[in-house]
Amino acid sequence: EKLFLEIQEIESRIYDENHPTRAFAFNNLGLVYNRTGRHEEAIEQYKKAIAIREASLPENHPMLAWTLDNLGLAYLDAGRPEEAIASIRRALDIAMIAVGPDNADTGIVMANLALVYREQGDYDEAERLYRRVLEIDLKAFGHRHSETASTLHNLGKVLYKQGQLERAEELL
Repeated sequence: EKLFLEIQEIESRIYDENHPTRAFAFNNLGLVYNRTGRHEEAIEQYKKAIAIREASLPENHPMLAWTLDNLGLAYLDAGRPEEAIASIRRALDIAMIAVGPDNADTGIVMANLALVYREQGDYDEAERLYRRVLEIDLKAFGHRHSETASTLHNLGKVLYKQGQLERAEELL
């Protein structure tokens, strides 16, 4: 945390307010805050990074998508699922344009959206999204990769919650 605050201080003297480089320190401090349970502070940092990225980068830049995805996860951790869905959906829309619908990074954003739906008990939507993520993972990584295994595990959890025990057991 201290390091990122120092970086922010230095960058504030070197770069103008909306220089894209400044967004990295805000985003990274947001990651630290969210991982240490300081979700509201993380949200503030992500919003600052997003404001800079919106002002300095092209409309559908992937860095904006990744920061919106981080913001969505912070909203989820802060108990604000509606805002999480809105933020991650926007991130997904941008990722689909910026890197394409079959890109592994798009799959990560989609998996995070599926997580929010799973946490909210919308297992049908979570299943739909995880199945699409699985398609992406299989194309990008193949059957023997940790991302594919993680997606299979998450899909299995959703099927279990839906009472589809045999199908879940096949995946888990």
